[in-house]
Amino acid sequence: MKHFVKDLAGGVVVIAAAVVIGVLHNAVRGQSIPLIQKVDVVRTANHGNGGEEETSGTAVVTAAELPEGAVTVDQVKALFDGGAVHIIDARAPEAFAEGHIPGAINVPYDRLPEYYEEFAATVPTDAKIICYCWSPTCDFSDQLATELKIMGYTDVAVFTGGWEDWQEAGHPVESAATGN
Repeated sequence: MKHFVKDLAGGVVVIAAAVVIGVLHNAVRGQSIPLIQKVDVVRTANHGNGGEEETSGTAVVTAAELPEGAVTVDQVKALFDGGAVHIIDARAPEAFAEGHIPGAINVPYDRLPEYYEEFAATVPTDAKIICYCWSPTCDFSDQLATELKIMGYTDVAVFTGGWEDWQEAGHPVESAATGN
């Protein structure tokens, strides 16, 4: 029994030391993550209100007017044309390589920690960001947008139509195979 208690106490000390080191590292790094999060989950029009689609007409949107929550294909195209937004593809790298919105950054929704350092070096926390995935039924972009907000990104929206709507609208695409 003595060995068990001694081993248990040793384990608790190691865990406590790891927590202290992690908190100290977070405190001194350039883009620290707040220890207490106060952020709302990003809900899109498709996922946040019982599946009802937003029915507004074609909108011309500037980066300063990026709406909270969901954006339409026309709004994404207007921002894309203006170059005033970072477009993030939440799909797997294989899907991204097959085709994506030109200039999009691939950050798979379930692998953000692997991509975070490079992403944070490229995209400032106050940047305009639009996340997308496959289609209106895909919630990868919702999950990624929520994680980005938790990490301190302040201006994040979701393109609910995703890759499917972008292609159907006939907008430009880029792939690894074609290089354009």
